[in-house]
Amino acid sequence: MRLYINCDNCAWETQLPRRAMSRMQLSKKAGENLEITCPNCDTTKEYHVNSIKAKQDKRPLLGSVLVFIGTFLLYMALSSFHLLSPQYLRIMGMGAVIALPIIVYRKYSAKEKQSILRFNHYKLKTKVNS
Repeated sequence: MRLYINCDNCAWETQLPRRAMSRMQLSKKAGENLEITCPNCDTTKEYHVNSIKAKQDKRPLLGSVLVFIGTFLLYMALSSFHLLSPQYLRIMGMGAVIALPIIVYRKYSAKEKQSILRFNHYKLKTKVNS
């Protein structure tokens, strides 16, 4: 999950360096108001925690590509040693090469989508000055 905010001045999407699973956790770590400098227009402004949004990160996709490469290399090593000599083992091996990265990506992606929905749905109650 990646936390970001859009600059009020230029609408540039600025990624936050902090990580948090909820706005409550973020406010405990950094306070209710965060001072953020836009890297595009160099404007520094104070933003409330409720204006921060979360979206999906690209790392799960990178991880599934790495799992695909690893399982493919393992398949090639096993087949070069003739450990996968029967035809059905070769078919199962290729099935694992294709299915394993997809399963890993879908599991992680589903979990991350739930975290993103929870983060974006929950807002802190703001104090009303009377």
